[in-house]
Amino acid sequence: WKKADDVKCEKQCTRKLQCRHMCRRLCYEDCSKETLCWVCAEEEKEKHRREEESKRPRCWELNPDGDDAVEYFRIADLTKTSVKAGHHWHPQVIKIEKTQNERLRQKWIEARVGLHGVKHKPQFKFYMTDKGSIQKIIEHGLSLPSEPGVFGGGLSFTNDILRTAQKRHTEGSNTLLVCKVLLGRSEIIVGGDPHNMSKKKLSGYDSVCAKQNAKTNQRTQMDEFVIYNPAQALPCYVVHYTQVEGDKAAEVYRSLEQQALSLNHPLKIKLTVRRDVKTHDEKQIHFNRASTTFWTQLSKRSDENSSHVINYIDLVINPKLLRVFEETQEQFKRSGKGEYVLAFHGTSKGNIEAILQRNFDPECSQRARYGQGIYLSEFPAEAMEYARDKSMFNRSLLLCKVLPGKQFNASHGGFKDAPLKEGFDSHCVHPDGDGFGEMLVIRSPNQILPCYVIHYNTTTK
Repeated sequence: WKKADDVKCEKQCTRKLQCRHMCRRLCYEDCSKETLCWVCAEEEKEKHRREEESKRPRCWELNPDGDDAVEYFRIADLTKTSVKAGHHWHPQVIKIEKTQNERLRQKWIEARVGLHGVKHKPQFKFYMTDKGSIQKIIEHGLSLPSEPGVFGGGLSFTNDILRTAQKRHTEGSNTLLVCKVLLGRSEIIVGGDPHNMSKKKLSGYDSVCAKQNAKTNQRTQMDEFVIYNPAQALPCYVVHYTQVEGDKAAEVYRSLEQQALSLNHPLKIKLTVRRDVKTHDEKQIHFNRASTTFWTQLSKRSDENSSHVINYIDLVINPKLLRVFEETQEQFKRSGKGEYVLAFHGTSKGNIEAILQRNFDPECSQRARYGQGIYLSEFPAEAMEYARDKSMFNRSLLLCKVLPGKQFNASHGGFKDAPLKEGFDSHCVHPDGDGFGEMLVIRSPNQILPCYVIHYNTTTK
C-alpha cells in the first residue's frame, strides 16, 4: 500500500500552456507556472540566431536580370554618368555587390539625427581605396586617416569615378566603393591648408565642399566632399569594372576610319547596349564613348520632369568629311589649337541625313544671336530643344567632333546677325565651371565632323 501523496500519474499531461502549446510534462508534474514551452524555446533560439545573423556584415551580388535589376542599373548608371567627356576613359561595369551592416547602419542613423541644417537627404558618393581595404570597411566601417590631407583629417568623397579609380588609390583592383553620405550643412571651401584644416572645427557645419580648383597648391580636377565623422558614410555597394583607356579607343576608332577611307564610301554601324563585356570590342567602345558623353552632360542640365532612354546609336564615318576635318585639324595644330571637343546638334531627321552626307550648310543656319555660324552645344538638353520631332519617341541627336580653334567668349552678346569676332575661329557662350559651352558658334563646317546619331525616347514623369 502507498499513501495517496505518493501515488503519481505518469501519463502525458493533457493541459495547454499559456503559449497555447501542449504541455510535455507528465501528468503529476506541476506546469501551472510554465511560461515558455520547448516549441517556443526553439523558436526564440532561432529568432535570436537570425537577429545575430542579420547583424553580421553581408555582401551579395545584384542580379541585373532578376528582382535586383532596377537597383543594379541605378548604380551602374551612376558609375557611367560620373565620367566626364574629357576623361577619354571608358569604364564598363561587370558586377555590382550590395553590402549590409546593421551596426554601421544604426550609427549612420544616429549621425543623421545630429546633423545641422534642414536638408539631410543622403547622397551617393565614390570613395577611393584598394580592394583589401574595402572588405575591412564593409565589416568595421570607415576610419579617419592618420595623416591630414589637403582639406584636413577627414574622409574625402567625389562624384567622379576617374579620381576614385586611380591606380595609386585602388592598386589596380578595378573596384569602387559607393557610400551613402550625409553631408548635412556643407561649408564651401575656396582654398585648402592641411595644417589649418586638420585643426579646424566645423562650427555649425557637418562637412566641407571643396569646389573644383579649390586647392591652393595644385589644381583640383573635380569637387571633393569631406566629412570628419566616419559614421556619416554608410558603405552600400562595391562596383567591379573593366576599363578601356582612351588610347585603345582612339586606336580602334582609327582602324574603322582607315576602313572607310579604303572603301571610299560612308560607313554607318548600329551600336546597342550589350550585357556581356568585351573590353576591346570596337562597337562597345564607341557606344560607351557616345552614351557616356550624353548621360554625363545631360545630368548637368536637364528637365527634372522628363526622362530619356537611348534606343541605339549610329556610328557614322564619312571619308570625304573626314579628310577635310583632318586637314583643318592639321592647320589648327600649327597654332597649338588642334584639340577637338564633342558637341551636340539638334534638328529634324531629314536634316540629319543631309548633314551626314554633305556636312553642315552655314546658309541654313537660322540662329545668329551670338554671331553668324553653325550652332552646337556641349549639353544635349540644350540641343534637344531644336530636335524638331513632334513624337516623344525615337528622336535623334547628332554628336560631332568640333575644332573650336581660337575661341572667343561671346556670352555678353553684341554679335546678333554679325560675323564672328575677327581673328577667332569660334564663339563660346555661357561656359560652365569646366569650360563646357551652352552654345558653340563655329565659323566653318570644315571644323566639324559628324560622328554619332543618338536615337532616344523622351517621357514625361
